[in-house]
Amino acid sequence: MTTNLHWTTVAAMLALALATLVYETRRHQAFGYITDIATVSRYCGESELTIVTALGNQQASINSKIQVHIGDLRARLHERLNHQAEILVYVRAEPGATVEDFVQLLAAVQPEADVVSLLTPRVQALSHHGYCLVPSCHSCDNFPSFRLERTRN
Repeated sequence: MTTNLHWTTVAAMLALALATLVYETRRHQAFGYITDIATVSRYCGESELTIVTALGNQQASINSKIQVHIGDLRARLHERLNHQAEILVYVRAEPGATVEDFVQLLAAVQPEADVVSLLTPRVQALSHHGYCLVPSCHSCDNFPSFRLERTRN
């Protein structure tokens, strides 16, 4: 049986692979991004989802409602999510976004989240047909978190 992958799924997988291999040099230390891949479930939790989308041209959106420059994204997420005990953020990219846009989006989201989960086009389509988004690490208790401790207000 042959499986045909849609080009956007392949692009998302390549973006994830590139994002996890891209390293920034800061103070002679290398940093990477650890990212989960979202899946779907029939059980829906009660918390509000946070989906951050790279739109292209250094722009991002939060839950398709708030559009911000990627440089301001971390501060906006901090304002929005700082009160939550556990923070799960789904990330995705529009077709017009570049890999650079997506990596910058990951750099902004990662310090504010406990788990960052990549939302593929297939999983997003399933979520529009009655399935619920969940991270593939499920409870993510053993998911490695390399973010700095968030400052609580």
